[in-house]
Amino acid sequence: PEKSGYVFDPTYREITIQAGDIGQQDFTAIISSAQCTIQGTVANSETHEPVSDAEIQCNPGSYTTSSGMSGSYAINLPPGTYTLRAAKQGFKEYQETVTLTQNETKTRDISLKPNEYLCPVELLLGGKTSTLDPIRNFRDRVLSQTERGRFYIRLFYRHAEEITGILTSDTALQTEGKKLLTAFLAHITTQDMALDHQLLKSSEQFFTRLHEKASPSLKKAVLLISEEMKRNRGLGGLIITCKK
Repeated sequence: PEKSGYVFDPTYREITIQAGDIGQQDFTAIISSAQCTIQGTVANSETHEPVSDAEIQCNPGSYTTSSGMSGSYAINLPPGTYTLRAAKQGFKEYQETVTLTQNETKTRDISLKPNEYLCPVELLLGGKTSTLDPIRNFRDRVLSQTERGRFYIRLFYRHAEEITGILTSDTALQTEGKKLLTAFLAHITTQDMALDHQLLKSSEQFFTRLHEKASPSLKKAVLLISEEMKRNRGLGGLIITCKK
């Protein structure tokens, strides 16, 4: 048996049970003295943003905790050698061996690498450099120049994997997104972006369908973008006007 914070005596014992018998084995659980600490932070290896709710576990012993909103974590445990493991959906699992001596505190900052996936923009445009470069330049030369724009860049990458999954499973929505993004390509070379009424209407329809399939977190992001476009505030300093 194993349980965080306890040492069992005996740890293992063989039991032979004949057909029809009922077997019983008692184990003594002794509260262990947790005199050491492993602490640190968990962050996204690409964006360097904190990763919250990552499961942190040390074995043997199944000492477990979760990272907080700031990505920080701490586990108290007895001296020994442990396998430190960190895991969260959407990231590759992290493991390393840590040895602790009496009363020792070790800091282990964990960098979780996102799972590999196809970017939604690459999915829609087929990964062609001729079409991807203008969008990348727009991201770097326009959006990234304002605080609001940088917020939208982070928002996009935070939900990119889910968006790719939705588009992959819904070919009709993927086709709609491809047409919409292709239409936008003609307008994203300058900071002032004049869109006709039909393109704005198509954008609203696309966001509505995406919202229907989204997780609660992505739903909030989609609503935020939709509302800002409706109010003609633009995205991150991008000025959007509707041509008459």
